[in-house]
Amino acid sequence: MKPTQIDGWVLADPKMARAILTGRQRQMRVPLAAPLAAIACEGAVIGLREACVPGRRRSDGVEMATDRKRAEFVAFADGWRRDRSGRQWRAESPRDAAEKWLAAMHMPGWATRAQLVIERRTMGRLRAIGAEELVAEGYRTLLPLAFWSRRRFAARWDVLHPQCGLRWADDPEVAVLRFGTCRL
Repeated sequence: MKPTQIDGWVLADPKMARAILTGRQRQMRVPLAAPLAAIACEGAVIGLREACVPGRRRSDGVEMATDRKRAEFVAFADGWRRDRSGRQWRAESPRDAAEKWLAAMHMPGWATRAQLVIERRTMGRLRAIGAEELVAEGYRTLLPLAFWSRRRFAARWDVLHPQCGLRWADDPEVAVLRFGTCRL
């Protein structure tokens, strides 16, 4: 059975979306100050939003970029398309700089490819992340290389959370969300 009611949304860049869709990422950390931390309790369903290009077909069948309101489908960075009825197909990845990319926050709800069902929610400090948790966060890590994975995670965290009090060096409290993925 597929969950349908969305309790909240997570915005994913193409790398994170790919890690979630392939099952490589099964966990994420969220600052306690973020709205997602408040609604993400066990059993909550979180929709995955990704950057996409809204598209439609011309009368000759050729795909073209369009605005969000007239979109018949959306194209994702990995080349997959999803239409309003939920049908999916793969085509060439959008590469044209003039394509009308929508930021993840503007992706239409009907284009969601996956929902995350929260299985466990715990609290902790950001910098308490260990090698096993790095793997659950989608980072490939071998014990000799765990130091580098941790540094990559810290650098990425700081890009996504540059605010004072939320940076890696500030070691904020976070909600650690373990989830199962329901592909749609």
